Amino acid sequence: MDLDRESIVSAITKKVKSGRMFERVAPNTFTILKKPEENTS
Repeated sequence: MDLDRESIVSAITKKVKSGRMFERVAPNTFTILKKPEENTS
């Protein structure tokens, strides 16, 4: 499988901007967001 770097960066950037899955913690550095815990009470 051959991955296109620009495609991966574009996909991650879209998720960062929408606040889904990733957070930018420094230039070119991302962290995966924790899944919000559901309140079942």
